[in-house]
Amino acid sequence: MTAQAEFGRLRADERLILFPDERSDKLSRWTIGATFRQVTFAGFSPMTRLVIERNRSTVEFYDYKRVRTEFGITRAF
Repeated sequence: MTAQAEFGRLRADERLILFPDERSDKLSRWTIGATFRQVTFAGFSPMTRLVIERNRSTVEFYDYKRVRTEFGITRAF
């Protein structure tokens, strides 16, 4: 089982002509995953991951929320 948290911030020097405010972003990303080692085939095990991401921005193009799942295989040691 794995867990991860990421936080970031971006501040622009100047505003773009098309937008009323300068760009300022706050990013947070949360990830939790698991590898199922009890199920193996030729030394590989399935894994899954859930990622929740949120970027708050003063520019609408960059303001978003995303939830995704990932599935794959990994080498089981």
